[in-house]
Amino acid sequence: MYVSNRVQPWPSKYPHSVRGSWVAKRLATPMVTCDLKQILMAVKAILVVAHFSRIRGIRKPSLTGEIASCRSRMLSVRRASLNIDSGPARHLARNGLSMSNDDILTRSETLTSGRHDGLTGQFDVPGDKSISHRSFILGGLAIGTTRVTGLLEGDDVMATGRAMQALGAGIIRDSDGSWTITGVSTAGLVSPEAPLDLGNSGTGVRLLMGVVAGLPITATFCGDESLSRRPMARVTDPLELMGAKITARDGGRLPVTITGARTPLAADHASKVASAQIKSAVLLAGLNARGTSVVREPHASRDHTESMLRHFGANVRQQVEADGTHVVELEGEAMLAASDVVVPRDPSSAAFPMVAALITEGSDMLIPGIGMNPLRTGLITTCLLYTSDAADDMQCVDLGGRRII
Repeated sequence: MYVSNRVQPWPSKYPHSVRGSWVAKRLATPMVTCDLKQILMAVKAILVVAHFSRIRGIRKPSLTGEIASCRSRMLSVRRASLNIDSGPARHLARNGLSMSNDDILTRSETLTSGRHDGLTGQFDVPGDKSISHRSFILGGLAIGTTRVTGLLEGDDVMATGRAMQALGAGIIRDSDGSWTITGVSTAGLVSPEAPLDLGNSGTGVRLLMGVVAGLPITATFCGDESLSRRPMARVTDPLELMGAKITARDGGRLPVTITGARTPLAADHASKVASAQIKSAVLLAGLNARGTSVVREPHASRDHTESMLRHFGANVRQQVEADGTHVVELEGEAMLAASDVVVPRDPSSAAFPMVAALITEGSDMLIPGIGMNPLRTGLITTCLLYTSDAADDMQCVDLGGRRII
């Protein structure tokens, strides 16, 4: 994706000394409805990215003031007491918004920047996390050898990879940075000798619960303190209805032990919330079921699992009903065939350099290979409403079942 801002600079009426209140005021205009706390943190991250990131060929701006300590303060943000009569809070109230203590930055967190040249060059962001998880899982469930390039090698994804190895899949990192996965099919997975420790990976643990629930194997899932506090009942409840035997702490919390069904029942699950993790767990359990598993959700959630299941040969259908309900159908007793995957780069990670370029006059930045799943491009769509330059060089291709730009 090519991002250019040679036309519209940051409005001159806003000072270059950027306080949280001024940022909130700027972003409180009715153009876009966003989560204020996330925006404030994103703006801080943009300043850090612009100064500290190792960007190939990009001229980094010279930032002054307290920017040097911004990294550490992002991890431990000091908050000020909210004064509802204060200027920014009153301004937001007039626009139908509100501020909490967590939304306001103190004076000690004032970030000051000076004028600088635009950001130019190429920014290579890491691979998509969601697709990386699913590459390990579906590659292991397929028959044959799958080669994965562009995989995100973060802790969460690596935890999923180790869990698939413990379940019987062969996973090797090649010298060129690609990964080779030797799939054993659903019939070849085995009960692991030790609990599967997913660390802090909520995606990994929930998707793998679905895998185990649809097979005649037993596995215990555990994680770190944070993951162990998260409720899993929304995932485990529909899996029990498919025939799995599950024991867990109150609320379905980890550790969770699942003994999968030898012949799982096809699901007909209506989810109360639109959740890609719930939907994915049910679909993965349904791979080995007789009949067609159906998942209904109030509106479409990320459909990485559906797209990649089709890429590996499963018969998956999706439709949106008149009331907006998203319906996914998967034909059971599926035989997945190995298929290489090129993991596109993560659109969430691309948001920071993209916005930094759009708000910096004179910027010309190339961000190649970004995933263009329509359910992940909200920021790009929003930005295109306010700038035409970024749209000129967008080109979509299909690599490994994913649309990228």
